[in-house]
Amino acid sequence: MKDCGPFWLLLPVAILLGMIGPAAAQEEPIPPDDRWGLSLVWENDTVADTDRHYTNGVMASLLSPQNETLGLPIELWDVLPGHGEDDKRRVALHVGQSMFTPEDISVEALIPDERPYGGWLHGGISLVSETRNQLRSLTLDLGVVGPYSLGDETQTFVHELVGAGEPKGWGNQIKNEPAILVAYQQKWRFHKALLPDWDIGVDVMPHVTGAAGNVHTFAGGGATLRLGADLPSDFGPLFNRPGEVGATLFRPQRGFSWYLYAGTEGRYVLRNIFLDGNTFRDSHSVDKKPFVADLQMGLALEFQQVRLSYSFVLRSPEFDEQEESDRFGSLNLTFKF
Repeated sequence: MKDCGPFWLLLPVAILLGMIGPAAAQEEPIPPDDRWGLSLVWENDTVADTDRHYTNGVMASLLSPQNETLGLPIELWDVLPGHGEDDKRRVALHVGQSMFTPEDISVEALIPDERPYGGWLHGGISLVSETRNQLRSLTLDLGVVGPYSLGDETQTFVHELVGAGEPKGWGNQIKNEPAILVAYQQKWRFHKALLPDWDIGVDVMPHVTGAAGNVHTFAGGGATLRLGADLPSDFGPLFNRPGEVGATLFRPQRGFSWYLYAGTEGRYVLRNIFLDGNTFRDSHSVDKKPFVADLQMGLALEFQQVRLSYSFVLRSPEFDEQEESDRFGSLNLTFKF
């Protein structure tokens, strides 16, 4: 795929489906939830038999029970647009690492027309506001890009472990720089029961998202369509993206449940340090595309207090010299305890 046309055909359709959801998206009381949630995410392009661009990402996210604010004053949640007095407050903590490489990692010299090597090691905290059919989150993320992110060491170790080729070009990676990012995301859920006796239904979840910082600055939106059982128990799969809390929030309501999903997100990108290069120092860079879109589809399975999801993600080209879309898999395992 050499352009993102198909993505932009899907995006307005998905958002429109969300907006024409039933008036029945009226808020109902939220079932109590006094358990913590732990989500582990692993994303890798092995599923596409490639080793390039966004090549690996890991994240762990811990979500507090309802109204457990970890000692933070509840007035902080008032900064979330639309937060109501009766909305449930939560706190999410996360740590993660992402790695980016050019297409040919066997070359030691810098490849001018290819994206730079880059790693991102980071962690953060999110204020989360929850109603039955809406989810808001405001995230502060701090970390480092460059050699201190250990991207070189991590990829080299993994490649030695699995017998893959040695990545030789990390000497050309972007330089060390503190990484600061603030992100906001809001999701809406419109649900329709199809087979009530089996608790099978369909829902559409439009969302808006945005981030500002020296790592990423963008604004975007999209929607996810789901079909399956026990859909009201969560807000969809979790991805290794700024501001995501998604599937860390789920309330098991039966012994076993499942759903299929497909979704899309489009972003207008003002800054991406892994394409633009360092903020205050000269480094390798490429000309980025202003519009980027993701298309994802997958399956989620839940058994008692555990949820497992797998997504296949297709991402449109991110820089001018990139001819084909990127593909990678995203595995998410969530526990309630």
